[in-house]
Amino acid sequence: MECPYCHKESKKGFIYTREGSLKWIEESKDKGVFFNAFASGVVMRNYEDLNKIEAYYCKDCKKMIMDVVE
Repeated sequence: MECPYCHKESKKGFIYTREGSLKWIEESKDKGVFFNAFASGVVMRNYEDLNKIEAYYCKDCKKMIMDVVE
């Protein structure tokens, strides 16, 4: 996949999760690791799904591209 930032090649790989969902939470709504289970955010993977997320990583600009559930 071509990186949308630097237009060089991004490598396909996976982000693995353990025990639970993985989600992005806006900085202003971040309440710390123990309370974020109850915070709303962009869910990248649900409890029911497999424990890995496909992502593309660009080593040149240090960015990752992935799809989210929502």
